[in-house]
Amino acid sequence: MASQHQWSSAFEWNPPATPAEIALAEDEHGRPLPAAYVALVTVHNGGFTPSSLSILEVEEIVQRNADYEVSEYMPGYLMIGDDGGGTAILLNEGDGRI
Repeated sequence: MASQHQWSSAFEWNPPATPAEIALAEDEHGRPLPAAYVALVTVHNGGFTPSSLSILEVEEIVQRNADYEVSEYMPGYLMIGDDGGGTAILLNEGDGRI
């Protein structure tokens, strides 16, 4: 298994999200974003790898989940990224597991 450093260093990370950006996304989402996702975006507001794996920016998360109808097909989950080939990365909103 890759270490956290190996996994993290593969990404081109964005600067942190601001508290205002997080609050706006939570307002648009209608409830708090999962703590695990908020913890990530307060350090890196999304990012991507050269192989197209991406973690969504907080500004994108509500619209992307609406576009993919995540709440209809995967209730209780939040899409936080994708592999660039149609496979979503989902976060369980209850326990924060991917």
